[in-house]
Amino acid sequence: MKKTLLIVVRHENMRRLIGASLSDEFKVSGAQTALEAMALLKKGLLPDVILAESRATFSNGDHLLENLRCSGIYQDIPLLIFCDDDMPGEADRFRRLGASYCLTKPFNPIILQQNMLRLVTSMTSEPAF
Repeated sequence: MKKTLLIVVRHENMRRLIGASLSDEFKVSGAQTALEAMALLKKGLLPDVILAESRATFSNGDHLLENLRCSGIYQDIPLLIFCDDDMPGEADRFRRLGASYCLTKPFNPIILQQNMLRLVTSMTSEPAF
């Protein structure tokens, strides 16, 4: 059975591109903002993995990360963050806040797919990150 992936990325075309590249392995849902993502979770979506960009409109990545890590229901969901390469230390900050993995933008879709596959494999065994 496919794992569920929630993609939280501002630009619809980017969400579609990422979703299409991972649709063989995941059932994909998308949100434009962290606020929309939290609304989907509240409505009952329980993803196996969340992939979010660090700067989502209206509420940034840390708000999503903080809400997830403080929740009894969502605290163990792996969260991969797209960090901006022009923001020194951003990846380290997100890792300290509890992100499972950070990728810098622009990113290589092949590396993203490899990391997601490794993460899916780790869900049934030991953590990969």
